[in-house]
Amino acid sequence: MAPNQATDALAECTATASARRRILVTGAAGFIGFHTAKTLLARGDDVVIVDEVNDYYDVKLKQSNLDWLSTNYGDRVSVYIGDLCDEQLVRRVLKETKPDAMVHLAARAGVRPSIDNPLMYIHANVVATMVLLDACREFGIKKFVYASSSSVYGGSMKESFSEEDI
Repeated sequence: MAPNQATDALAECTATASARRRILVTGAAGFIGFHTAKTLLARGDDVVIVDEVNDYYDVKLKQSNLDWLSTNYGDRVSVYIGDLCDEQLVRRVLKETKPDAMVHLAARAGVRPSIDNPLMYIHANVVATMVLLDACREFGIKKFVYASSSSVYGGSMKESFSEEDI
């Protein structure tokens, strides 16, 4: 999902762009998450970020993205570093920040690495999503936008992947 598509989907979920919302964005240190958070902030929303800042991509670039958002938007950005499978962390963040909606963009990317380490991908892409959905239900968050990863097609061992292969 492109940054604008994610933002458009979120705009549809939230009331009006003129009403200030607090949106939790997972994976905002990454490319799509950063641009989604930046767009939400530019339109006037506050953003809560939860990201583990893993080393699948350059950690310095991810930290630079988070620093840029914090520097340019100050107290309208809250950043939490941690594992989305940590139920206590997720509950604490939701309790402290009370977001109106959630955009879940955090995931382990890459089909081929998911074959080599499927448990890591299940942890990051499946269990984390379940933790977030359970927490949304617990805290009454009814607006949830999710962008999946191609890793959900990791069942095939062929070089080229197709949905029919799973």
